Amino acid sequence: MPAIGTAEVHDMAGKVYIVDDDAAVRTAVSLLIRSCGWEPVACSSAAELFALIGDHWPTCILLDLEMPDMDGVSVQQ
Repeated sequence: MPAIGTAEVHDMAGKVYIVDDDAAVRTAVSLLIRSCGWEPVACSSAAELFALIGDHWPTCILLDLEMPDMDGVSVQQ
C-alpha cells in the first residue's frame, strides 16, 4: 500500500464508508454512524467506493457481503 500524506489521512479521519446495494440499509446505517459522531460515506457499489477512495484506503469500511457487481469479500481482498 502506498504511503499517504498527512492531509489525505486527515480527510479520511472520522469517516465510515458504507457499501451496500440496498438504499434503505445505507440510509439506516448512515443515520446510526452519524449519531455516533462519525461521518458516513454511503456507496451503492464497490465501483463507487473505489472511485471515491482512489489509492488511499480509509480506516473503516462496512461492506455488504452480497452485492451484484462485487461481493464484500472480493472488495476486502
